[in-house]
Amino acid sequence: MGTGSGSMLDTLHNEKELWHRCAAGDEMAFTTLFYHYNRLIYPFVLQKVRSETIAEEIIQDTFLKLWTGREHIALLESPDGYLFRIAANRTLDYLRKQAREQHFLDRYIDKTPEQAEDPEKSIYYNETRKAVEEAIQQLPSQRQTIYLLRQEGLSYSEIAEKLGISPNTVRNQLVSAMQFIRTFIQEKGISILVLFSLWKNY
Repeated sequence: MGTGSGSMLDTLHNEKELWHRCAAGDEMAFTTLFYHYNRLIYPFVLQKVRSETIAEEIIQDTFLKLWTGREHIALLESPDGYLFRIAANRTLDYLRKQAREQHFLDRYIDKTPEQAEDPEKSIYYNETRKAVEEAIQQLPSQRQTIYLLRQEGLSYSEIAEKLGISPNTVRNQLVSAMQFIRTFIQEKGISILVLFSLWKNY
C-alpha cells in the first residue's frame, strides 16, 4: 500500500478545497486524499487486524465507499472524521466476523455426535466435521500445525515460542487458515451461517 508524497495536500490548495473537488467527482483530488489519509488510517487498521493483506482490503473498501458516496461529502462538517468512521466500522465488522467464525469452529470441533439429540443435526454434524477435517488436512504444514495448536488452547505467544516464529506470523497464518476452511466448507455446499444457526443453542 503506497504512502504517496507528504506535500501532496499543498499542491491542490487546501484540504477543504480537496474535499469539495472530490465531492464533485475530481479523481485527482480523490487520489491526493487517498495518499494523504492512507498514511494515517492504514497503521490503525493494521494494528487491529495484524494482517497486511486484510488491512489493505479494508483500506480499499473504505475509500471505495467514500468515492461511491462522494456526492454526500459536501454535506459533512467533518469529511475526514467520516472517513475514519468508515475505516473503523469496516475493521470492527472484520474482527466481529473473525471472532464469530473462530468461536463457532472452536465449539463445533469440540462437539461429539452424541451431543446432538436431533438425528438430522447429527448427520449434518458428521458431514460437516468431515469437511472441516479435510480442509485442515489440506493446509500447508506450518499453517496446519499453528491451527491445531490453537485448537488445543495455546495462545498466540505460546504457539510463537513453541515454533520459533513471531506472534504476528501466528496471527496471519490463523487468518489464512480460517479463510481457507471457510471457503472449503462453502464449496462443499455448507454455509457457515447455517451451521452457526444450527448449533447456536448448544
